[in-house]
Amino acid sequence: MTMAEKNPPEVMGFMEEEKNIFLVGCGGCVTTVGTGGEKQVIEMRQILNGEGKVVTGYIIPNRICWRLFSEPLLSENMEAIRASDCIAVLACSGGQRMARWIAEELELSQRVHLILARKKGAGGHQEGDQS
Repeated sequence: MTMAEKNPPEVMGFMEEEKNIFLVGCGGCVTTVGTGGEKQVIEMRQILNGEGKVVTGYIIPNRICWRLFSEPLLSENMEAIRASDCIAVLACSGGQRMARWIAEELELSQRVHLILARKKGAGGHQEGDQS
């Protein structure tokens, strides 16, 4: 059994300095647990807009942790990404690593915020927010 909780106030602290934000969700495990699928990305967009932030765009690959799905979508949205101050990734740790690697390889200067709300699995493993 997987449990998840969302932490919008904590997340907002990570992006306090940024005005223009590009969101990355995932259609995999975080969609299943309700922390990073399309619904949550749209909710995050609304929260950010309410805080005076501009969401320049968003993508939700089938699996962000699979380069086959994530890299083409990131490349197709390069104009919006380059217009952003940061990329906010709502994904599991595998998806977060992949997004960071791709951003580094594409030589993006934007900060990559890894803001997944905590996810706890049956083994007690817990992933926290990172910046």
